Amino acid sequence: MTQLAGRHVVVLHGEHDRVTSPADSADCVRRARATAARAAIALVRGGDHAMLRRHRFWHRTAAAVVAHLLDPAGRPDPLPPQCWGPGDAPLL
Repeated sequence: MTQLAGRHVVVLHGEHDRVTSPADSADCVRRARATAARAAIALVRGGDHAMLRRHRFWHRTAAAVVAHLLDPAGRPDPLPPQCWGPGDAPLL
C-alpha cells in the first residue's frame, strides 16, 4: 500500500461482480486508508464486473468523482460521506 501514500483512491465496484470479489476490493480500500490521502468504496447496485447493467450510471459517477478530485472547491463530491469512512461500502 505504500504506492498509495498521499493519493486519493476510489473504488466503484459492481454489487454482483463474480470476477473480482467486492469483499476483496473493500479490504484493499481499508488497507489503503492507512497510507492514502483518502480512500473510498461504493457498490454499484445491480452492477457486475464490466458494469454492463448500469454502465451509464457508473461512467457518470466515475467522471463526477474525477471532476471533484481535480476541483474539490468547485465540484461537489458525488459520493455519500459513508463511502469515505471505515464502515461497509454503501450501495449507489
